Amino acid sequence: MIDFINVEAIQDLRDKIHFNDNFVHISNVLQSPITDWDEFQECMIENNVYDCSIISKMDNYYNMTSTVEINTKDDAWERRPYSLEKPLNGTPAWNPKDYFENRYAVIIKNFDEKNQASKQLLRFLLETFYINLEDHGVWPAFINQYSGHAHLNAALKGSNFDGVHADPWTNFIFIIDGELEVDVYKNRTCTLMDHSLSNTTSDENLKKHVDSLEFDQKIKAKTNDLIYVPNRLMHRLKPTKNVMYLNLPLILKGPMAL
Repeated sequence: MIDFINVEAIQDLRDKIHFNDNFVHISNVLQSPITDWDEFQECMIENNVYDCSIISKMDNYYNMTSTVEINTKDDAWERRPYSLEKPLNGTPAWNPKDYFENRYAVIIKNFDEKNQASKQLLRFLLETFYINLEDHGVWPAFINQYSGHAHLNAALKGSNFDGVHADPWTNFIFIIDGELEVDVYKNRTCTLMDHSLSNTTSDENLKKHVDSLEFDQKIKAKTNDLIYVPNRLMHRLKPTKNVMYLNLPLILKGPMAL
């Protein structure tokens, strides 16, 4: 049993979403710090070891964003296949302050390789959300950059890095420090269709898509809170204070993923 989270709150969440898999916000789940800003910067400094990336900024509410890897081994930006068509200018810096001041969000996608508490939390979630219902259990479909790792995210207040979107995986988001505003919609994407629009989609079509959604609620998650975002649910994140949060995305198979 781990002593830095409210275990009963996580178990209650499991029982709740087993019958009604909706968005859930729970206050004060973390009972002691998992990490801090110093450890975040250590990963940035050693970005040839850890999977550090920035999330591109949005010009308006309807834009889509991309992830761009930070890699100082070649002293150049190394872009993933799904990155922006146009490369971002500049060269990597050792200090995350440079990215924050330009309103980028920074993400470390393999933080569990450095931080034992996040690895322990990940293992606890995998065990807790295994539900054997008529031999139809729930478990991570596979382990890759989208599932089975701890992603540490950080951004300054007002950074515009996340558009309205849905993910094919489930997100367990723990607020380490600061405050995150979440727009939640009632719409969920179909399992037979793409879960996000392309970066090449026109602003006009993106606006039509977002404006057609049915808004559900707006919440503010604070330090030590947990946000549970079901797979395929439309949502948007925005920091209302400087924020650092741990996201554990899991691709679950079973009754909740149908």
